[in-house]
Amino acid sequence: MKLRFHIFKESLDLIISINKKGLPYTLVVNHSADWT
Repeated sequence: MKLRFHIFKESLDLIISINKKGLPYTLVVNHSADWT
């Protein structure tokens, strides 16, 4: 469970950092955020 949370946290941090760039698209968390 800790590994999945760690993967989710890394994915979330990446999503937030990309969304802050003001690009013409927005990334969101989906059902597989803790698997990739």
